[in-house]
Amino acid sequence: MSTRVEELRNLLTEAAKGAIDEDTKDHIEVALTLVEELPQPTLVECPVCGRTGLPERIVNHDCETVATD
Repeated sequence: MSTRVEELRNLLTEAAKGAIDEDTKDHIEVALTLVEELPQPTLVECPVCGRTGLPERIVNHDCETVATD
């Protein structure tokens, strides 16, 4: 599971590898630096099954395991 930030980072990395013009490479490298400075998402754990993920995905996942306390 990848986040949008990871997808953006991957796309910019591939773009930097394929760029021929030095100014273009420089702009892509600046963009990559800015992506690295973005806040990272907080992962949460499902209290029932223990699955970890983004809050909006954990709220909506199909939890089939019951907690055993």
